[in-house]
Amino acid sequence: MSEPVREAQVSRPTLEALPVLVATALLAMALFVRSIPGGPPLDPSDRTRDRDALREPMQLLGRGAATRVAELDERVSLELRAEWTRLRQAVFAVSRCPRTGDWLDTVDGLAFERLFSELRRGSRDDALAAQVLLVEIARRTKWAPGLLARTSDAERLGALLQEWMRTWGSRAASDAQLSEPALAGLLLQARLERATYLRALGRDRERYDRAVETFQRLLEDAQGQPTELARALDARHPGLGTGLAGRKDGLEPLDTVAGRFFPGLNGECE
Repeated sequence: MSEPVREAQVSRPTLEALPVLVATALLAMALFVRSIPGGPPLDPSDRTRDRDALREPMQLLGRGAATRVAELDERVSLELRAEWTRLRQAVFAVSRCPRTGDWLDTVDGLAFERLFSELRRGSRDDALAAQVLLVEIARRTKWAPGLLARTSDAERLGALLQEWMRTWGSRAASDAQLSEPALAGLLLQARLERATYLRALGRDRERYDRAVETFQRLLEDAQGQPTELARALDARHPGLGTGLAGRKDGLEPLDTVAGRFFPGLNGECE
């Protein structure tokens, strides 16, 4: 008599194997999620404005800023408001195109530098107020190097703007009020930096390398990945902020676009 056929034993996972199975499932899920293509970076102009954001902030950086600048009076931090009001009146009254450094060495100029530092460390309204004053000074004073290569004026303005970008650059990129002014500030900084290294014949190599390094720190994090500011720039101007080191003049394309953001702002008070 033949033996009955035994049923095949069903293999069941043991308790010891359970962690391995869970880890494998999580890894498979992670790979699936990473395979889903992400959407393109959001153009700063398409960001949803929150209720407290100032409307059309770029108008405050344009030639007609004087018609709206008083709107910031009630937004600037209370402890800075009196000095802000006094200095924005002084800045918007600058005339006859003095050299930037000469004006910054005046009583009002020294007070501006102190206030700029305080505003830069404050709220987003303070930050916008700081940038408004800086852009207006860049518009009303002379910082173009000229044939004598006087770069100190552009260097002083560029150093102030660089401080603002370090503090607010990537934070501002996702802010409804500061995203566009941050991009404009980056472009203006490129224009100021080029004024420090361009010469009648060629360029100052040391200054140029330093300028490119500054921009790479703004556009790449410690791991070499794009910062939020770089993503915002790429959304508006694809490819503009990449490959700086590989170009003949890495900042020239940004400077060209700066001319569209700030027509006539070239260090000659035109």
